[in-house]
Amino acid sequence: MWTDLSDNFQYYSQVIYKGEYKNGRKVGIWYELERDWNNMDEGFQKRLAKNYEI
Repeated sequence: MWTDLSDNFQYYSQVIYKGEYKNGRKVGIWYELERDWNNMDEGFQKRLAKNYEI
């Protein structure tokens, strides 16, 4: 399981992606999660999922 940061990850915009790589390519389901900077204690919440077929 890998965690990638969004290209513009910063204090006010915290989006991460979680999923797996195989041979350097994303495979399976990847989740996009976001953390609201006003509610850091709530942690990251799922926004959407994308399926990368092999």
